[in-house]
Amino acid sequence: MHAHVLACRWDRSDGVIVSIKDVFDVAGEPTRAGSKALVDASPATADAEVVRRVRAGGGIIIAKTNMTEFAFSTVGTNLHYGTPGNPADRTRVPGGSSSGGAVAVADGMCEIAIGTDSGGSTRVPAAFCGIVGFKPSKSRVPTEGASRQRVCHDRSSTSSPMPSTGHSTTTMCGGALSISAATFRPRRTRRVGEERNCALDADY
Repeated sequence: MHAHVLACRWDRSDGVIVSIKDVFDVAGEPTRAGSKALVDASPATADAEVVRRVRAGGGIIIAKTNMTEFAFSTVGTNLHYGTPGNPADRTRVPGGSSSGGAVAVADGMCEIAIGTDSGGSTRVPAAFCGIVGFKPSKSRVPTEGASRQRVCHDRSSTSSPMPSTGHSTTTMCGGALSISAATFRPRRTRRVGEERNCALDADY
């Protein structure tokens, strides 16, 4: 495997329309993570890694999407910036925490929304809104450039796509979610019968 990030090409998908959850830095835009506590946040000086890969793959970023405050709920409500209405019934919740992204895809505003997922933050709103939600393996995409208040301190969180179709999922995983040799850690081999303390083994 090469020591650099594998080539990021989206075969037959250059120009795909993408939205970004407001937990990721987009150069020139503030990152508020759905919270009034960050309302005066300064614009980001650089793209988050997943955003950089989206651009490198030919994706066109059109917006940052609303979310549950600091990604702390799977319901999808936000008392500060409003709750995106479920496309099936605007009076109902869209699921969260990547609520705005799921609604944007379901409403046809974009083809793929980039969210995050620890315990269902893309899969839950995808299910609520009738689209596809995918949580890749932790090693697939670094979370550099994500809100320090939430994602950077959550070891189970991943950068996760919500596409309009299952085919778009494989497209995204072949491009923006391409694996990085710098972040991939193969599991250590074990000998049969070797003693170990499962509760304290950080590699597993």
